[in-house]
Amino acid sequence: MVSTAEKFTGRAESYSRNRPSYPDKILTDMCRITGMDKTWIVADMGSGTGKLAILFAENGNPVKCIEPNPDMRSELKRVFSGRDNVEIFDGTAEHSTLMNSSVDIVVCGQSFHWFRPDEAAIEFRRILRKGWVALIWNDRVDDDPFTSSYENIVRRYSPDYHRTGSLSMDEKTIKDFFQDGYELLTYPNSQKIDLEGMIGRYQSASYAISKSNPEFENLLNEFRDLFNRYQENGSVFMLYRTLMYIGRIS
Repeated sequence: MVSTAEKFTGRAESYSRNRPSYPDKILTDMCRITGMDKTWIVADMGSGTGKLAILFAENGNPVKCIEPNPDMRSELKRVFSGRDNVEIFDGTAEHSTLMNSSVDIVVCGQSFHWFRPDEAAIEFRRILRKGWVALIWNDRVDDDPFTSSYENIVRRYSPDYHRTGSLSMDEKTIKDFFQDGYELLTYPNSQKIDLEGMIGRYQSASYAISKSNPEFENLLNEFRDLFNRYQENGSVFMLYRTLMYIGRIS
């Protein structure tokens, strides 16, 4: 059986190039809510290729990237080459390898739905000094014609498709994790992509079918037709709603 970490083997380059970034306002609101400053040590759990970690690294925070997939870690090393405020660890949310009380806040970008929440909470409490955790997702919107049409194609061709981002979580799981309560903040987000980027966005997903699949060429044809229907000057906008659940765990 393929493990969670192995689902992203071979997808790191596409993930890094074609996944959306996160709004800068996440950092602004995080500082306002928690009192965070540049001295806070950030642990990014399931950091992938550093799409979220880059916000904190560029802010000057020390960042510890925890990532179990070797391909993703290789991409992290490339992305953060030359940055002395980023460390990369082979670990998981349940077994991070970090020291007790060694970080000030844990952030999870597009990753918490892969964790075992009860075990992750125990590990987070062990490594945290201040108790703050932020769970963050970029969710595709369903009220935009292009984005919803893309979603429909993905569903039809991907037998392993699962609801993505925070939509794969139920409210009770979030409430049980943040037993002391949390704030939910939402942000508009978008991604300008060309046809290659649109196809690459699909290929970065854990549920994407491979090029050897007999249906792959039909999938590409539908993507091309969709792109040509909505493109302007060679690009389309995929729309997202970024969610941040932020609170303390104790």
